[in-house]
Amino acid sequence: MCMRAVTRSCALPARAGTYVPKRQPLRFLFTSAQRFASEDPRSNLEQALPPGFEKVGQSPDALAAISKLAEVLEKNGFDLSGSQKPSMMQMAKLATNAEVREWTGKVVEEMRKAGVDMSPENLNTLMKGIN
Repeated sequence: MCMRAVTRSCALPARAGTYVPKRQPLRFLFTSAQRFASEDPRSNLEQALPPGFEKVGQSPDALAAISKLAEVLEKNGFDLSGSQKPSMMQMAKLATNAEVREWTGKVVEEMRKAGVDMSPENLNTLMKGIN
């Protein structure tokens, strides 16, 4: 009897107690008035490019090489939408693909002709901006 009473008394608070969640404060969304809103005067391409890469937008050859490289990458199964990151195996296949290497070289060449600094520091900045 003593054991039964102890068991019941230990189990009772667990059943009887109810969890009451704390009340979260409401959050409000504030926006600026429409009359103060304005669009960015730069084009979409200029907005996407990091500093120093504006010259690419002025070079039709560089833009053509970039768009052709994008086509080649898509043709070889690379997802340019950014919805999923490529696997290491997919990156290795792209690196060994002759057509991808050819167009990557052409893009670098056209960017240099356009006057873009292709130093490792600038490329690192570009890659950080993409991610």
